[in-house]
Amino acid sequence: MFKIGDFSKLSSLSIRMLRHYDKVELLQPVKVDEQSGYRYYSADPMFNIYHVSPAMESDPNKWVTEVCYPVK
Repeated sequence: MFKIGDFSKLSSLSIRMLRHYDKVELLQPVKVDEQSGYRYYSADPMFNIYHVSPAMESDPNKWVTEVCYPVK
């Protein structure tokens, strides 16, 4: 599992965007520490992030569609 900062670096998504995606239930952490509030992410969603990143630049709405319904 990765802390939000490490996951941000690996995914090239800002911490702010990761928090936003968590809030809108688009990309949620696998665990949130109850005491510290730290978010922990697994590498599982990395495929979806890397798959749609180029598409996101041309059409941000595609991100929502493909993360919710990954292309196989």
